[in-house]
Order: sequence, then C-alpha cells, then structure tokens
Amino acid sequence: MRRIIYISIIHKYCLLVFFNIYYIILFIRHYKYILSCRKVYNIGNKIMSKKSDIEEKWSKEVAERGFTQVPNYLLDINSFVNEDYKISPTETMILLQLISKWWKAEEKPYPSMRTISEKIGVSERQVQRAIKSLIEKEYITKERKKHKKYLSTNVYDLTPLVKILTTIAEEYVNKHPRKLKSENKINNKE
Repeated sequence: MRRIIYISIIHKYCLLVFFNIYYIILFIRHYKYILSCRKVYNIGNKIMSKKSDIEEKWSKEVAERGFTQVPNYLLDINSFVNEDYKISPTETMILLQLISKWWKAEEKPYPSMRTISEKIGVSERQVQRAIKSLIEKEYITKERKKHKKYLSTNVYDLTPLVKILTTIAEEYVNKHPRKLKSENKINNKE
C-alpha cells in the first residue's frame, strides 16, 4: 500500500515538473516571438521598443492605416518622357490610386470610376478622360471584369507602366541606389 502511495506521489510530482517545464518552454517561445516581431532592445533593466521609420515620421495612427509603395521614377516621370507622354496631375493621382489598390503582382486592381473620383476629388467624367488618356499614352490597359455571367467593373493592368519605368531606370541609372533586402540575402548566401 505504501509503495502505491509513494509511486502516485512521485507520479504527481513528475507530472507537475513536466507541466511546469512545458509552460516555461511555451513562455520562452512566445517571448522570443514577441521579440522577433517588435524591434526590442534591452537597455539595462528597461525594455524599450523601437518605432518603425514610418511610425516615427507619420505617427502610429497614420502608419496603422497603411502605406503604398510608389517608385520614385513614377513621381519624376515627366522629367524623363517626351512632351506627348507627360502626365497631368489628375492622371498622376489616378495612377497612385490604382497602385494603392494593386496589392498582389498577379491580381490587377479594379476600383470603380466613382471610387477613384471620390478619392481624388474630381468628377467621374474627369476620371474617364484621364484614364482614356493614360490608355492612349500606353501607361495602362483596361479590361472588363466578369462576375459570374455579367460584366461588372473595369480591371486595370499596370504592366505597361512597369515596363516604362523599368526602361527609364535602365536608361537613367540612379547614382545612389538603395540596397534591396533581396540583394542583401543573395550577398549573405555567397
């Protein structure tokens, strides 16, 4: 009888130790994950988190709303193209709206004319004219998106714009290029 009691006490103690170790390991993994997600630096006994560059520049509230990556060559495009291919401020704003809706490379943006006009503060007719001009200048192409059996909205292909900007980048080489993360990974592997 005593032997059974001793075994059950030892068994309970081992289970207690096992679960304590298990929870400690879970806590350590979780803490490491938190540290990897946030740039945390240990300064003495204080742990301080470093804000991202975007947060420091624009504030946390603005950063949480999201950002759109825009190539500098697009912002300066009028200094690289002939007079016939220069884009107006309205066309630039439309391109920026299309880029902001282009989340994945393989998925084309499809905002409505009304949405674009409301976002940039011009009439739908002005948006139509500007998009027609961008198509004529071969910056974008427009297709109709099918939803089930019906044509529902315009889909915009920005591939021509990407090709134009790539050509500009090849002809007007940046004197001070930024190092891209993909380049750093390749250099570190070698």
